[in-house]
Amino acid sequence: MGWGARVVGAGCTVLLALECVPRVRECSEGCVNGAVCDERLQVCVYPRDGGAAGTGGSSGSGGAGGGAECGPADRRPCDGGCRNVQACVNGAWGACVSACDAGQECVSDSCRCTPTSCNGCCEGDACRTGTADDACGSSGFACAVCPAGQGCDGGACEGCNALSCASGCCTGSTCSAPTFLRCGAAGAVCRACDSARANVCDGGACGCGSGVACEPGQHCVDGGCVCNAASCDGGCCSGSSCVARSAAACGPSADTCSPCNAVRVRADRCSSDGGCVCGPSEYVCGAAQRCQPLNGLCFCDSSICSDGCCDRDHCANRFPACGTPGFCSICSQQSDRCDGGACACGLGAPCNPILATHCADGGCRCGDSPACSGAGCLPSGVERCLFSGPPLNRWACGCG
Repeated sequence: MGWGARVVGAGCTVLLALECVPRVRECSEGCVNGAVCDERLQVCVYPRDGGAAGTGGSSGSGGAGGGAECGPADRRPCDGGCRNVQACVNGAWGACVSACDAGQECVSDSCRCTPTSCNGCCEGDACRTGTADDACGSSGFACAVCPAGQGCDGGACEGCNALSCASGCCTGSTCSAPTFLRCGAAGAVCRACDSARANVCDGGACGCGSGVACEPGQHCVDGGCVCNAASCDGGCCSGSSCVARSAAACGPSADTCSPCNAVRVRADRCSSDGGCVCGPSEYVCGAAQRCQPLNGLCFCDSSICSDGCCDRDHCANRFPACGTPGFCSICSQQSDRCDGGACACGLGAPCNPILATHCADGGCRCGDSPACSGAGCLPSGVERCLFSGPPLNRWACGCG
């Protein structure tokens, strides 16, 4: 018998957020209801109807029938220790997921209830809430049965209180001297200190070095609270504090926060990867642009575009764009430069299009010749720049 058989469930364990998955029943627990022991896997399985059991390894390749590797309700153990399990997803085996119950952690390939995994109390390897009269406790230590007449109050039996346990803390009915894993004073319920934010239990209070425990978003390192990658994933660091990203404080995780708009408003938000961006785009506005907060678009601001002119959404500061900071025009070929916001040819005004075709090297030209004079012609007309058709096909001065 192989992977293609359906694994027998025993009890229930939370596998995914909204899914309760049967825990794999091992042969040592005894196979029931017609199941048999798979000698190789040492788990109880039902032979599948509609297809012979497969012989595949950890990738699981047989027995579902109809071309699928597995059926919707199928579960199987997989590599990784701690009785890890695979669920069948759309006819194929999914990723290995820990089969440990909530409140347990994997210790030496076994699911255990420990002070670091269980906020309540441990009854064997099961994590209990620690608030029941017959299973009272906290911080992942052994559950206790409260003495007759006493109830369990938040993890401590009522008989363990500020009077009976003035110098320690209570878990179940036990008064404990304060330690890092059992921290508290004056009969309060013992709580394990968070090793990320504290390194001592001093006087019944968790602390970092000689001070109090670090704030959320900080990490206790060598007795001091710091902001680093371990503590500030999703924010940026302002000194030793982890700050939520915004346009005023932006940066990749654990990097130093910087304002997006130290000089001008070029962004209105900080993206998920810590970059300053404007509106729905994934970029920051240009050096001569401003981010418009109402619609999240970059536009040219005439107060910023002081050495050019605004051409739609960008600042144009190169010829043929020419104009005042708030208005931009494009110079024609009758000019060769922009002078103080006005189109010019050389040191003078733009060429007269009647007398010249273009401006070149600071002078007006009619084709390959200097610009026409515009003087009167006999018997009538003025000298102007005219185009001669075939066979000459060129511009030249003539009367017209």
